[in-house]
Parts: sequence; structure tokens; C-alpha cells
Amino acid sequence: MLKKILIPLDGSQLAENALKYALPIAGALQPEVHLLTVCELKDKEHERLCSVYLQKIAEDYTPKLVKAGYKGKIKKATIIGRAAEDTVKFAEEEAVDLILMLSHGRSGIMPWSAGSTATKIMERATRPVLLLRAAATNGEKVAKNPFARILLPLDGSKYGEAAIEVAKTLAGALKSEVLILRVVDTVQRVRTIGGIDRFAYTDTQVKQLEDEAATYLRQVSQLFTDTGIKVQTILKTGDPAAEILKTSEAENVDLVAISSHGKSGITEWVLGSTSRKIINAGKKSLLLVRPLTKM
Repeated sequence: MLKKILIPLDGSQLAENALKYALPIAGALQPEVHLLTVCELKDKEHERLCSVYLQKIAEDYTPKLVKAGYKGKIKKATIIGRAAEDTVKFAEEEAVDLILMLSHGRSGIMPWSAGSTATKIMERATRPVLLLRAAATNGEKVAKNPFARILLPLDGSKYGEAAIEVAKTLAGALKSEVLILRVVDTVQRVRTIGGIDRFAYTDTQVKQLEDEAATYLRQVSQLFTDTGIKVQTILKTGDPAAEILKTSEAENVDLVAISSHGKSGITEWVLGSTSRKIINAGKKSLLLVRPLTKM
């Protein structure tokens, strides 16, 4: 797990902040570290400059990796093409286990837009993506463990458990604490001809759902405690996306690890899904894992 890490760079100082956050992961897990820059087609004449840039980054980054305890080698790749599409394609061809990137690069710290490179990569990548929020990475110093507290929201479904193994790998290697969150939704959503209808559960039904969720939390937490990882379980009631965002702030977590799809399945990326809301509204770093197509 996490044997290959890909860090896409676009030549901006902002995007390069991802390198600092990769240091503890590289030192603890000893993965292959791939640096990638994609020269857009309109910049094709600058291909050599892109290669020189990446070579300079690798030379400057190597001593920092060594200091962090990394014993491997950096691999570099320069591609002429489209940033999002070719980053995703490269990740697939190299079978990377994690794409680590900033929420924004050249465009700076701007509100999220559906056309941003980071958004496109997250929507299309089948590989886990660790998104660092640009606004939170401007400081010069990075904590020894920038992911010391990991929030793992689960909805009780197999699809929703996609992030468990990656979160467990990171937590075990970095000695992080994992907060497992289960939010009991008090509203049942039913797809109808007219769209989505919502029906409120009765108090009795909510109580039953809470009891089932508490049992589920105990079972999942055992997966972590069995490997020596410190775990805290949290049970909430309400709107899943809202409670995840509230909890991430209230518990001062460093990373939210979540599946891209939950109970609704994975036939399509649902723009109104919980994960989409966390991507758009969240302020914390986000680990997004896409479930396997067959479960």
C-alpha cells in the first residue's frame, strides 16, 4: 500500500508546497516518489524549460528527502499535453498509489471552480488523491507530522469504506490518531420520477439507526486498534456533509479521508453527493479514495 506517490507540479511556488508535505510520508513508507510536470500544448516550445525546471526541483528536493530518512530515488517525467488528463493518465500507467497535490497552482488561492485542474483530477482519477488546501499551506514550516489527526467519515456501506485502508496505512506509518465518524441521517432520500424525494425517519427508526451505527463504529475501530493505532469514534445525527465539516473544525483534524461514493453507489459522480460538498466547502486537507467498481 502506498508504494508509489505522484506529485504533479506546474511551475508555481504554490504547487511546490506539496513537496514539503510529502516528506514525512516518504520517510516513513519509502515509496517511489514521482515528480511530474505537464507542459500544456500551447507551451510546447517550452518543453526544455519544463524539463530543466523539474530537474532543478529534484536536485533541491533530494537532500530534504534524505534528511527525512528517505532512501529511494526520485523519478521525473515531463509530458506535453493537458494538465489534468495527462496527470490522470500518467497515474494509471505508472500504477501510483497516491496523487499528492495542492488545490491550486498557477491560478493562486481562488474559490473552487469546476474547471480547475485539481477538480478535474479528483473527478477523473481512479487512484487515491490527497488534496492539500492551498490556503492552509502558505507557512514556511510544516509540522513533523502534518496529518497527526485524521477524520474518517463512514456511512456504513462497503462503497463508503474505500478510504479505510489508505487512512490506516498513513496513520500507522505516521503514528496518527484516527477519528472515525458515523453520521446518522434523519432523512431518507428516495429517487423518484420527479427527482429525489425526502422522508423523515421516525424517532424509533432514528434510535434503531443510531444503535446500528454504534455497533458498526466498534467493529471498524477494531481494525485500527488491532494494529496499535489510536482511535476515537464519534456518532452524530443530522446532515452527513454538514456534520463532517463541523466535526473536522471542532476536532481540529489535519486530514479528512473519505470515499468518493457511498450508499448511492458508483455508477456516476453525483454532484450533490456528500464527498462533493466536502471538496467544495471543506478547509481541511482531503484524502479522496474511489471505490473498486465491484464489491
